[in-house]
This record gives sequence, C-alpha cells and structure tokens, in this order.
Amino acid sequence: MPRNWYMPLPIQYSSESQMPPRKLGFIGECRASLEALKYALLLKLHRTLILSDSRNTLESLQSNPFKSKTHNPLIMEIRKNIDQCHERGLQIALAWVPGHLGMQETNTWTW
Repeated sequence: MPRNWYMPLPIQYSSESQMPPRKLGFIGECRASLEALKYALLLKLHRTLILSDSRNTLESLQSNPFKSKTHNPLIMEIRKNIDQCHERGLQIALAWVPGHLGMQETNTWTW
C-alpha cells in the first residue's frame, strides 16, 4: 500500500445509534479528528492540517477543560494526542470549513 494512503482501523460502535443525529455528528467528527491525529503521530508527519465541518467539535477542543461542565472522553483523548504531537515536534492545525453553508467563512485553530 502506498505510504500516502490511510486505511483506518475498524471502529467499534455501541448504542450510539439511539442518539440524536446532531450528537452522532459530533461524535463522528471527534472520532475522525482523533484518527487523523493518530495517523499524524504514526507517520511522524511534521505539518498536519485537519479540516472539519463541525464547529462544535473545534470549539469544544478550544474551551478551557477546567471550566467545562462536561468532560467528553473523546475531546480529552484528542487533546492528549495533540499534546503528544507537540512533544514530538509535530505541528497540528485544525480548521473549520462550513460543510453545508457555502464557503464564505473559514476559521483555523492552531496548536
């Protein structure tokens, strides 16, 4: 398999199918971001840009974890992987792209 191809490992699903679609979208975007970070760590990619159409996911990552009312385990795992990237000298940027709204606005969060 060429090195620039990525085949994610199977993800185990639980009773998430009973959750509202909005929550499932958030969980899906969190998992996608986490997998991208794991991929960057695995291949030691020096500069990585992760694009997401979930503004909620990126805002959750940016919020202060000590002031947050909820401690989502996926958000905590993403933060841990971002820290691991920094420890290894890897640059990570996450950017919001509006998935269904047109392309008038783009915000980027850099860690």
